Amino acid sequence: MKFPLAWLLFNRWLWITILGASVVMIGPFIITYAILAMPPVYRGLSTILIIIGWGFASGYKDWVISKRREKIKPYVFGT
Repeated sequence: MKFPLAWLLFNRWLWITILGASVVMIGPFIITYAILAMPPVYRGLSTILIIIGWGFASGYKDWVISKRREKIKPYVFGT
């Protein structure tokens, strides 16, 4: 008996999606475990670096969005 959706199992994008979803779900647990396994000094330092990196990424994202809006809508004097 043939499996009617056998082509789906050989689809590359299906496996990329499954792998990506798995990394998004399992990655934070691995990072949290790695941080908790560190000595207290490095644990605090890594937490602070994660917070700083998170803020940097957020600021960069907002900057990119604002630059994209400026391209779409040029600045008009008096508005």
